Amino acid sequence: MLLMFSITGKSQSSYSGYLGTFPITLVMYHYGDGDSRAYYAYDKFDTPITINGTLKNNELRLIEKNDNGTLVGDKIIFI
Repeated sequence: MLLMFSITGKSQSSYSGYLGTFPITLVMYHYGDGDSRAYYAYDKFDTPITINGTLKNNELRLIEKNDNGTLVGDKIIFI
């Protein structure tokens, strides 16, 4: 895990793992106002998929939408 902080209240974290049996990499940016921006990619294809959300009260909510703006996935992670 890589964790970096800056003076502006923004942090970045990067994770490697699996989605099912497929290796992926996830990169997240957390901002001081609770906004979270993230991208993940299957390691084999290296095409970023955008997932954004919020971090509030130790609850990270990530939302994935397709190119038309339709909700594809909604996940809540407690940290």
